[in-house]
Amino acid sequence: MKLNQYIKLNRMTYRTFHEYCEQNHFHFSMGTLNKWISGQRIPKGENLKRIHTLTNGEVTVFDFENDRESRQSA
Repeated sequence: MKLNQYIKLNRMTYRTFHEYCEQNHFHFSMGTLNKWISGQRIPKGENLKRIHTLTNGEVTVFDFENDRESRQSA
């Protein structure tokens, strides 16, 4: 599941998802979140692990990679 789908499905805004992460000691800027969601950047290493954990495994590295591949082929 893409990160933006997870956020919408759980009735969050980008801001509330960001706050949820901050409350769980996962810190990044709103600009970074926007880049992850838009596909401009893919979270790396520990950030991917944290997203996977905080979304209960619903958002994975493959979701980011598949999104990037689909944008490149368009």
